[in-house]
Amino acid sequence: MRCSVFKGHNIGVDYWALGIILYEALTGEVPFYTDSGDPTILFSMIAKCNFTIPEHIKNGGVRDLLSRLIEKNQRRRLGCLSGGIHDIREHEFYSSVSWGALKTMRTEAPWIPPETHFGSKNELNRREYKEIPAQFERYFQDFDQNKSKYDSDDDSDDDLLDCNVCVLF
Repeated sequence: MRCSVFKGHNIGVDYWALGIILYEALTGEVPFYTDSGDPTILFSMIAKCNFTIPEHIKNGGVRDLLSRLIEKNQRRRLGCLSGGIHDIREHEFYSSVSWGALKTMRTEAPWIPPETHFGSKNELNRREYKEIPAQFERYFQDFDQNKSKYDSDDDSDDDLLDCNVCVLF
């Protein structure tokens, strides 16, 4: 859940979600948590944007990015300012990212797991997948199995803007 849920939403919600996902990925924790199990306390924490970045996160760029993405006020949230998504793409945290290479899939992954972790590629290709049981087919009738909604022949930079969270994380 995001702070802006109570006032409607816009693209700022995506930047909020990016902040939450990054927080969880970088800390191994969720930013909003209560031991009480009382959802009203949790919702209050979210609405007040009451969270802390753990002490073990020492990198100032990471701390800055998280605090600016998980910002209650959308007018001050990174990505919602006059520079838009470019403010996020130019943030210190992403300084090593070549956006053009990423877009054209010419960038190397920082870590590629050995095939022994997941089995060989051939093993994955040989797996047989069962058909969807008839009683569940209605849940999948709206999916076009041959084309993703993000597939496009357009090479403009706009697709990076349309799929912010996918590209930035």
